[in-house]
Amino acid sequence: MKTPPLIPFWLLALTAAAIGMAVWATVNASMFDYDWQQTRPASAKPWFYVKVQDTDRTCRAILGTNASAMERINGCATWQPTHCIIYITPDAPRWIIEHEEKHCLGFTH
Repeated sequence: MKTPPLIPFWLLALTAAAIGMAVWATVNASMFDYDWQQTRPASAKPWFYVKVQDTDRTCRAILGTNASAMERINGCATWQPTHCIIYITPDAPRWIIEHEEKHCLGFTH
């Protein structure tokens, strides 16, 4: 008769997945740890939210950005003293919207 293992396979798999997710979260959190500097006053409201299908192409065209081709641009904002325009996808997560709103508040990174 075969004896059962001391630690079930499902527990090992679950532990490995949890460790993997923790490592992934740590690595990705540092990718988005921007050095924010307020370089101008906040833009006056209203702020306009424009939903686009391809933020990478749209933002590169609007901003003429110097981001490398390897970086995907997930949103952008154009700051003006009288208003701000935020370009995002229709399903943009809250953290992207908040990031672009910070640009409207006068911050750069």
